[in-house]
Amino acid sequence: MSDLHVEPYSLYRGGSTVTMDVATVHLPGWGLSKGIEHFADISELALAMWWAVEQLSSEPVVLVGHCLGGAVAAEMAITQPTKVRGLVLSNSFGFFNSDYPGADIFGLLPKDVMHLVYLDPTGSVATTHYPSPTDAYERGLMAIRRVEVLGAASRFIFPLPDTNIAKRAYRLATVPMTVLFGEKDGIVPSDLAHEWAAAFPHAQVKTIAQTAHMTPYESGVRGTEVSLMAAAAAR
Repeated sequence: MSDLHVEPYSLYRGGSTVTMDVATVHLPGWGLSKGIEHFADISELALAMWWAVEQLSSEPVVLVGHCLGGAVAAEMAITQPTKVRGLVLSNSFGFFNSDYPGADIFGLLPKDVMHLVYLDPTGSVATTHYPSPTDAYERGLMAIRRVEVLGAASRFIFPLPDTNIAKRAYRLATVPMTVLFGEKDGIVPSDLAHEWAAAFPHAQVKTIAQTAHMTPYESGVRGTEVSLMAAAAAR
């Protein structure tokens, strides 16, 4: 159903080394994963992700998610908060405010989305994620894949990316949380940081300068995200 990769990670902090196994998951409908048709809403997907986690460990875990993955991680934590040692969300869907709605990713062409997703749409991060193949067949495959991914995402964040997380915020009151935003994010506006901070007053809510929607990958922030994950795990 979902593509799962596990590797060890060590971080030196506070005079000691924190070591953990980091499992990365392609959600169904993304990457090599299939089976998105089996999930009608985000709560069903969260339960499936817990099933995957339970195949790896019976101990509490740190959940880290970006974009829709962040919304799924938050939903997982809401479902089983006692199994979560820490929650790190980056550029995550979950709230909607009509005063700063963010771009409609389902109604824009690829060329109109890139500058909303990347601080530098022609830079190394963007071109690594989205290379420009010269072969027509490869370009066709990219177009098909984009439709597949947007179709998968639409099950959970269309027409509005509001997962009603605010109504269930009490479930996360004891879960250590860090919520990251990109200052220039055109998809999940950084103004939504106020919504998250109000719903989760115990959370560390941070806006990272000079990053857009790909905050974990731009300006070396990826290392910051992993460090925050380790810090949450060590609490």
